[in-house]
Amino acid sequence: MTDTLTPSVAPDRPAPAQPLQPLPKTIWMLWFQGWDKAPEIAHACAATWVHHNPGWQIKLLSAKGLNKYAPDTVAFAKRHNISLTGLSNVVRMELLERFGGAWADATVYCTRPLDDWIDIGVREGFFAFNRPSIDRLIASWFLAVRPGSYMVRALRRQVAAYWQGRDTADEYHWFHRQFAVCHGNDPAFRTIWNKTPKFPAMHPHYLTPYDPKLVAPVTAADRQTVDSGKTFTLKLTHKLAPDLLADARARQNSVYTWLCDRTLDWPARRQLDASISRLSEVKI
Repeated sequence: MTDTLTPSVAPDRPAPAQPLQPLPKTIWMLWFQGWDKAPEIAHACAATWVHHNPGWQIKLLSAKGLNKYAPDTVAFAKRHNISLTGLSNVVRMELLERFGGAWADATVYCTRPLDDWIDIGVREGFFAFNRPSIDRLIASWFLAVRPGSYMVRALRRQVAAYWQGRDTADEYHWFHRQFAVCHGNDPAFRTIWNKTPKFPAMHPHYLTPYDPKLVAPVTAADRQTVDSGKTFTLKLTHKLAPDLLADARARQNSVYTWLCDRTLDWPARRQLDASISRLSEVKI
């Protein structure tokens, strides 16, 4: 059966090169179950994107809105036994190839306006933070793509090729492996990525390991790191063990509590929470 992830181009034949267009000022975020079901850390993260990027449109999607924006992924999900984490990788590829813009996982905390830095990062058409670990070339939790990007087309087709004849992923980091396959086998892909300005993923991972850092008392260094925006983003988590989460939230001076509560008085957070309470798809 032919996969519908890439209906117009065979998986082994990326589309011809197209001229790069400016980066659309759209930020895509997803919580499959609906943003009214998302944890408070995700609400705080979404609020940071609204707060720091007033000239951008933030689209908070749920499963209900995917047929409108990512119909190929909806069809794909019906045929494959794929985790929500894995499916979100498929979603972001379709959204970014179709529309361009930026993708942020629901637990990515914005600390600096995109307008300050993203045009440098996305100069070659595709941006990802570099080398989150020695065995992964990119982090996938924040991506930015200009329409016309060769890399996003090639990567999406490699993802389709990976899933041909497969019902389940063979490893957790399957998506990152497909990026590595493209980088190793496609000279054009490799050339573009090698020319792309590199922003190390280690800086947004300032608060890892999450246990104990999110539970620990917030320090002056923590506040300075966030307030200065020097990491651009912070990768957080909603997967703290229940007892650790309760402990972190009970401590008024924990990093977790501070990150959540500092957004509560922002107009962006109030607007966001009001919108989430009545809509399945939120546009700010």
